[in-house]
Parts: sequence; structure tokens; C-alpha cells
Amino acid sequence: EIPAAAFRSIMWDLCDGLPVPTDPIADLLSRDPADRSREEVEGVLLESLASSDFLEQLPVDVRVQITEAMTFRRFPTSAVISHQGKEGGLFYLVVAGSVALHRLVLAKPSSGAGLVEEHGRCTRVLGVGDSFGELAFVQGRAHPTTAVVRTECEVIVIDAAKISAATRRRIAAAVENPRPEVMDSVFEKALEDRNEKDIMLLVNYLEKNPFLANIGYARLLDCASSVTRQTGGPKTRFGDKG
Repeated sequence: EIPAAAFRSIMWDLCDGLPVPTDPIADLLSRDPADRSREEVEGVLLESLASSDFLEQLPVDVRVQITEAMTFRRFPTSAVISHQGKEGGLFYLVVAGSVALHRLVLAKPSSGAGLVEEHGRCTRVLGVGDSFGELAFVQGRAHPTTAVVRTECEVIVIDAAKISAATRRRIAAAVENPRPEVMDSVFEKALEDRNEKDIMLLVNYLEKNPFLANIGYARLLDCASSVTRQTGGPKTRFGDKG
């Protein structure tokens, strides 16, 4: 028996995003970037990326440039795409199937078999249009979760190592200095609805605080996963429960 709220959350994630025709993407990405026309890039690749709120915040010319660093991958059910704690520079966009993100709180996996014992609790299920790997892609940080294929999936992979330093700086600037309305949308989300892009923005946001900047990356991730924002007038007493 699954609680109604959890069921709605899971189904929303799995159904989020529009269906993406993957054959044209696979065909286009199998070719050398020099052999792709501007029309194909804009009509196939950029259209496929339109559902990614992480890529949506980037200027159009930057999105066009990063298409040169894209590859197409298929993963079978139960395959591990990325591991928590491992550094990397890859960004993943799901275009078919689903991926579960697991977070292990303990320093070492507990003994026993199964996904929970090996990779930790499932924190989110990603479907078409969802993405992960933003922290590793933009900042070269360790992955905050382990990505396990839930149902056979197809992903677009973007490799930061194949992107020019100038373009990487523009991507980092967009992430480190988000528009106010972007942060407003992050804080408006329920905690369980925040994705890795939201967590990355919150980590950057929290690091600007002199106290929080010294607590370490792992604790910053925990804070970013649970931080909320309160607003009030001059006489508001924060912390009161009644």
C-alpha cells in the first residue's frame, strides 16, 4: 500500500516532460558535430532539451555550443550510471525510461543486499525531461546521489571536458548568479520536488554565508535539501510556533 501523496509524487516524476522521439537524436549524435546542420541542431537537439530547467536558464548560443559535447547512451534496468561521492564532469538528460536517485547517509554502505542497503534511500525518481549530474558538470563536485536505472532508459550525456573554457565560465556564471525569479521558484517547491539543479543553486546560495561556507560540502548538501525561506514584516518573530 502506497500513501496517496507518495504515489502522486512518483507518477508526476515519471510522467513529467513531453515524450521525446529518440531515434532522430541518436542518429544526429552519432555524427561528427561538423556534419550537423544548424537546422538539425535547433530542430532536434534544442527542442529535446527544452524540458530541462537547468539548460533552459542558459543563453541560446551556449546551448548550441554544448550540443557539440553531447553523446547518446542507452542503459539497461538496474545499471548504475553514476556513483555518490565520485567526481565527474558529465551531465545526463533522460529522454526515455526512468532513473532513481539514491542517497546514502552513512559513511559506508551497511551490510546486506538490495538497493537501499547498497546505495541508500531513493530520494527521487526521474522521468523524461529530468536531468542529473549538474553539480559534477558545472563545478566538478562529487555526485550527491547514486543514479540507478529503474526502467531501461536512454539519456543524452554532455561532457564538460569537451566544452571550451570560455563556455564553461558562462555556464558557471549563469548558475552562480541566478536571476531572483529562479531562486524564488526553487524556494516555492516542496522539499521532495527539488531536483539536483535546485540543490546546486541552493549550495551556491548557502556558501555565500560565512558560517555555512565552513561546514563542508557534505553538510551543505544536507542543508540544501532541507532549507526553506521565511518572509515577514518588521515585527515578525521567526521561530515562533504559535
